[in-house]
Amino acid sequence: LAKQRMADLTKRFGAKNAKLIANGKVSKGFTRDMCKEALGEPDYINTTQNMFTTLEQWVYGVNLYLYFQKDKLQYIDEF
Repeated sequence: LAKQRMADLTKRFGAKNAKLIANGKVSKGFTRDMCKEALGEPDYINTTQNMFTTLEQWVYGVNLYLYFQKDKLQYIDEF
């Protein structure tokens, strides 16, 4: 099963990203789908809008926050 998942992740996201995702890691530039594959569904999603952009914050527990802009991970806060 693990081999099949790795092959699927590699096909979808490339070898480098597949390795990160399989190890539960995310990286700046990841899409929402890539982050969900690595970490699962967030506990909370907060959205902030202004006249220029929309920023989405995904909250995992009390120590991991991911910030998305235009479906790309822009910032990672880990405590």
